[in-house]
Parts: sequence; C-alpha cells; structure tokens
Amino acid sequence: EKCHFTESGIINRWGNVVFEEFSDDLINNNPSWNGDSDGKPVSDGIYFYKLSAKNFIDTKRLVVIK
Repeated sequence: EKCHFTESGIINRWGNVVFEEFSDDLINNNPSWNGDSDGKPVSDGIYFYKLSAKNFIDTKRLVVIK
C-alpha cells in the first residue's frame, strides 16, 4: 500500500501555525507560501517549515526579511 499524502506548514516562533497545506499527490505537490497569515502579511523574523510524507518528517528554520 502506497501512501501519497503530504503535509507542509509554516510555524512562527511562538508555535502558531501561519500556513498549512495538505495534498494527496506526493509526486506533483509543490507547496508555496506567499508570506501571508489569514490574509495579512507576516512580520519579519524566524519561522519554521515542516514537511511530512509517509515515513518522512523534516523541520527547518526559515528567515523572513522584507
């Protein structure tokens, strides 16, 4: 059984999710984030992005500078 479900997200330094995207297409999924949270631009600062798929989870730091 193959699982092609993916999840991507952006989290601020306080642990709040500012962007989240789910997909059931592992091969053709190209998540993108425009720097908004609830329709408003996020502040400069450090964020974290998380990518998850089947047996893979990775979290990295992301710096937003305007």
